[in-house]
Amino acid sequence: MAPIGFPGNRPIRFPASLPLRGLPRLTPASAPSTREPANAHVSDYSQTDRLRGQIDRQAQENPSFYGRLVRGVNSALQQGGFGISPASHRSVMENLQGVSQGTMRQSTAHFREASTFARDSIASYSQGRIIQGEMERFGVMLNLIGGVGMTAWERMTGQ
Repeated sequence: MAPIGFPGNRPIRFPASLPLRGLPRLTPASAPSTREPANAHVSDYSQTDRLRGQIDRQAQENPSFYGRLVRGVNSALQQGGFGISPASHRSVMENLQGVSQGTMRQSTAHFREASTFARDSIASYSQGRIIQGEMERFGVMLNLIGGVGMTAWERMTGQ
């Protein structure tokens, strides 16, 4: 048991082995690369314009309803100065291509984004980047709603 507080003169004890359910453990990388941050779920603001530009081009080259949504949101986030992590960038790029080529359902793309944005949000909060983490958390919620809505649409239309 590890002490976590002191009510009066008695320390509160908390089991040290109790896992945090639903939260991934964040561990530092053993050997950080010069090309990617130690944590692939942390955005590097110096790369924002380059990464968001690549997403915009990918959406243009791989047209779909999902791509139009991504382009609009991506543009707004770029104008607001919000970064994107390498992991989420990679996921969005794959999603755009998969949806356009018909190898991935749009609902799947939304759920994948929600998953990577959730990890990004946790990483941002852990580094004290609260505003970035809140925007990523908002992205999680939007993509969960989009994923549920698209699942219903896909079932109704047989897509």
